[in-house]
Amino acid sequence: MNLQEFLNAYRAFGKAEWENVVEGANKDLNLFDETLYALAAESEKRTPVIKRALVEHHPEVARYRRRIEDFEGYPKDDMLTLSRAMRTDVMKLMELRNMAAQNLGYHDYKDLDCEQSRIHEETIKDRLQEVVETHASKAEALIEKHKMTWESWFQDLRELTAFEEALNPQDIVEKVVETFGFTKLRDVLSIHQDEQGIAGFARKFSDRDIRIAGRIIDNASDLKTFIHELSHAILYAYNTPKTLDDFLLPANDEFLANLLETVIAKKVCTQTQKWMIQKVDTLEMIRMSLSGLFELDLWNKVKTPEERFVHHYERLMPIKHPEYWSLDSFRSVDPLFIQYYPLGRLAGKNMLVIIDQEGLEGTELGDWLYDHLINRATEIELASFL
Repeated sequence: MNLQEFLNAYRAFGKAEWENVVEGANKDLNLFDETLYALAAESEKRTPVIKRALVEHHPEVARYRRRIEDFEGYPKDDMLTLSRAMRTDVMKLMELRNMAAQNLGYHDYKDLDCEQSRIHEETIKDRLQEVVETHASKAEALIEKHKMTWESWFQDLRELTAFEEALNPQDIVEKVVETFGFTKLRDVLSIHQDEQGIAGFARKFSDRDIRIAGRIIDNASDLKTFIHELSHAILYAYNTPKTLDDFLLPANDEFLANLLETVIAKKVCTQTQKWMIQKVDTLEMIRMSLSGLFELDLWNKVKTPEERFVHHYERLMPIKHPEYWSLDSFRSVDPLFIQYYPLGRLAGKNMLVIIDQEGLEGTELGDWLYDHLINRATEIELASFL
């Protein structure tokens, strides 16, 4: 098995996933899982991407993940019934991921993720706790002012930061290109918008075909999400694996996309947009940090997820239905991703201080970001930012 063979299968999987999620296709992703798993199993060298493939595309892991992702066979009468039905499968999926990681010599799946991110679990927990403490009072004031609830959280974010008219995503891309000099985006990027579609999604089909999907950008929450997906696209445009050792892994991908998103928003958004984004950021930083702390609890083999869900989330506001924890896709489809969002944004805020001290602006800043982050995305030590 060579690099190109694995890369082709990797991208074919991403393309099929895009077609299902964005275009409403019904491709059997298990077939792509089988191909990737077989290729990974053939590989004599256990590189990070091969190890991850041997877990995430393991036949049993993939089967449960697809069932949960597609809500296959679950009663959909209401969210409470659905969450209770999914609970067993979500916990089974965690068990299967642990077993697949143990087959590779790890203590559990969390151990594999920590090795690949090269950040100690205690460091992650400490930083997430700091974010919670830093944002708690401002978040509580916003929640009280806007009468937010956990059940209406994302709709509340969009409503409290609504724009008078929607923004053109191509205009945002062009402003980013003009500001930073990331000219490759003009040649490789396409955008799909759907008001009822997924909030944000980015995939690389080839070196000349990178796609972003998202909602109409008529509020600061969806603007922030679009800039986040655009940050993924920048990483994808300027990074192509040359060996099986330099694939962009989820930890680096999410951490650096959140870092870039923070810098880009500061440099290209209007003052009004930045003021609204600050509201979103205050609320989302604490939500995602609580989510990350809860998930780390789960992977530490907690047998009472509802109790731990209440323990973490009620630090911000009451939980009506603890059973809803199993509905969050970060517990099943994208495990151990969520902590890299607030950590990356925290690193972005710290980097803005350095950028201001150095007086970096425009294409000079773009070149600096390329040299220090984008071109080193697969190898960079995330812990050095924390």
